[in-house]
Amino acid sequence: KQWYQRRVAITAGIVLFFSVNHKIVLIAVGVGVGLLLLLISGCAIWCCCCRGKKARKLQRRKEEEEYEKKREEIKLKHEASRAERQVRIDALREKYGLSRSNPYQKFENE
Repeated sequence: KQWYQRRVAITAGIVLFFSVNHKIVLIAVGVGVGLLLLLISGCAIWCCCCRGKKARKLQRRKEEEEYEKKREEIKLKHEASRAERQVRIDALREKYGLSRSNPYQKFENE
């Protein structure tokens, strides 16, 4: 074992002696760097996965709302055209004297 002693002068004239084992310093630095890398990779995974899911969920919800809005517009448009068509059909029936009460009645030639 090699021990390294260093004199450190702190203000107020106090002198302290530090003994440092180089193997312990290397292990401590390695553990610190490993923990730092683990923390950085954890944050990266959280940002990419968890926050991304939230953003995708919001995007899907927005797309679904747009889809529902378009479907409702199409439905209203179809109902309007159906009502307009029904008005024309009723006008033709009235013009030619066809009753709407029994649509299955047989037409007779006069």
